[in-house]
Amino acid sequence: DSAARLDVPARDRRCGYLFQQDALFPHMTVRENVAFGAGNSAARVDDLLAEFRIDGLAARLPREISGGERQRCAIARTLASGPEFLLMDEPAQGLDIILRRELHAVLRRVRQQFGLPMILVTHDISEALSLGDALFLFSQGRIVQQGPARATFENPSSAEAARLMGVGAVLSGIVENSSEQEQRTVIRSGGLLIETTFLPGARSGDSVDFCVHADKVRAAPLNSSSSSACVLQLDAADEDVDRVHLLYVSGLMATVSRSDYQAAAGAKQWAFEFPDGAITLLGPPHG
Repeated sequence: DSAARLDVPARDRRCGYLFQQDALFPHMTVRENVAFGAGNSAARVDDLLAEFRIDGLAARLPREISGGERQRCAIARTLASGPEFLLMDEPAQGLDIILRRELHAVLRRVRQQFGLPMILVTHDISEALSLGDALFLFSQGRIVQQGPARATFENPSSAEAARLMGVGAVLSGIVENSSEQEQRTVIRSGGLLIETTFLPGARSGDSVDFCVHADKVRAAPLNSSSSSACVLQLDAADEDVDRVHLLYVSGLMATVSRSDYQAAAGAKQWAFEFPDGAITLLGPPHG
């Protein structure tokens, strides 16, 4: 802390650091790697090897074990020095989905059993939401937004925050009608007419910036029973493991289950509804 004129040597900071790559010493065995930070405490080394299920690999070199086993060894080595908190630099970077899930499970167990504060640096918002209690959103070295992880994701404070988190489409429009009594707000954005539940702070005639949450809008193929006033042309579909992310020509986005997308059978016209929570106003109205 330069302002407070504090300069604690790295070895005395009691910070456990987990690298983006496991960074194990290649010439040392699993046991020797873990023992590196444990001083003369052989019992602590034995406990950590057992805790992370690598005691059967103690005599092997890092190149002789799997990626997931190397990550567990790296975490055990970090904890061996008795840190007061953990700093992790994208530890799941480059891992396949199975190893990523295994690492996340290990980190949750570390937090539960060791009770250490943990700071995770990641570009993956789903990872941040899965593991984090609090979220600090950075852009170009400054904090754009901070707060409880899920609440921050669901309520971006600005267009920049919404884009960085990939919440959904960021649009501008004019409030055509907003009635607290009717619990209804209508916003026109270009050719879109978006009707949703009442948005506090939105008044008829206001120019507003707003975010449409891709995971909260309701999108379905257009059919004879569709009553939505908002109908869009599908532009692209990005298939995930169990979800499909849909992009429409207006820039609007939606996330649907794989089964719902497959049931749509290639439909190009989709009807939209905007339930409570699907729309977030970004900042105060403007002229």
